[in-house]
Amino acid sequence: MESKPFKCLNCNTPFQLESFLKNSFRFWPATGTFASKCPHCGTIDEYAVRNGKLYIGYLYAAATAHFNIVHQLNIPEEIDIQVVEDGLKIKTTNFEQIIPYAETSQ
Repeated sequence: MESKPFKCLNCNTPFQLESFLKNSFRFWPATGTFASKCPHCGTIDEYAVRNGKLYIGYLYAAATAHFNIVHQLNIPEEIDIQVVEDGLKIKTTNFEQIIPYAETSQ
């Protein structure tokens, strides 16, 4: 079962959740957030996964890091997201990938 399409917050183009997850490239464990690029315009969005939902939003600093939610989606049962030793593992019926942890030192 495919997830319901949603629209990019920047270009307003609809796409499936799986396309968004395939374009994920960074995981920040300290904030529990991830980065992904819109499959159409390439805008980078941050998101969090909690309690079977995916929250798209942005990080901001106000003494400490905070995540502001802009959009919320239910994660279909066929999408499995887990924290593993190397980063974050995303598995669907069509693909599997590990999103690496963000570099903490420059």
